[in-house]
Amino acid sequence: MTAWLQLAISYETEGAQPQEPGIPGQRVMNRFDKIFGMRGEAQVRYLDGEFQVVAPGDYVLCAVTGQKIALPDLRYWSVELQEAYTSAEVSLNRYLEAVRKPA
Repeated sequence: MTAWLQLAISYETEGAQPQEPGIPGQRVMNRFDKIFGMRGEAQVRYLDGEFQVVAPGDYVLCAVTGQKIALPDLRYWSVELQEAYTSAEVSLNRYLEAVRKPA
């Protein structure tokens, strides 16, 4: 058995979770992340008709509802406010709210 597998088994039997190396609280990227995904929030720059992923992840949060939106399902956002939305209705309500506020 490899040392890593032995370590994982010992943690499972003791009920503790293995700590990832590096900065505490920060996730370390490895080669399997490319295959299985990041499983976290992406940082996205919203452009006209498209968006650019600045930091990899699986989802973004709706600026109004706080719901997770998977990147393949992302359809509504504001370029001016740099925010994502879950639906057209939420997007319209946020737009009308932003227009009513004085600059």
